[in-house]
Amino acid sequence: MTIVSTLDENQPLDRCIILNIFSSIGRCRFLDEKHFDACTALGGSGPAFAAIFLEAMADGGVMMGLPRAEALELAAQSQRSSILRLPNVLTAISIAIQGAARMALQPGAHPARIKDSVTSEHRPIVFD
Repeated sequence: MTIVSTLDENQPLDRCIILNIFSSIGRCRFLDEKHFDACTALGGSGPAFAAIFLEAMADGGVMMGLPRAEALELAAQSQRSSILRLPNVLTAISIAIQGAARMALQPGAHPARIKDSVTSEHRPIVFD
């Protein structure tokens, strides 16, 4: 999703052009700059929050006796299927959860590695 600084209301053509350009690759919204930090936190950190949730679910499975690989697979797969039932209001959250679940199902993946790759100290994900 793209967030663009609010434009002067007297420039509707500029607003329309910007909206058309960025809407061609995803959602686009105009917001005051005071909201940019929150937008960055939500948009950029969403996969990290989802990865923490997946890791906690897998840890619970391990505590109940499951092998870690199977616990993680079950947690990730349950999130991939459950997002289809979420209301439209939670679209951004459900996309983050689905993306993190997809990444967690990759060979050599772990939610902590996914979280680390999308947080401030950026390290690219390299799966084994």
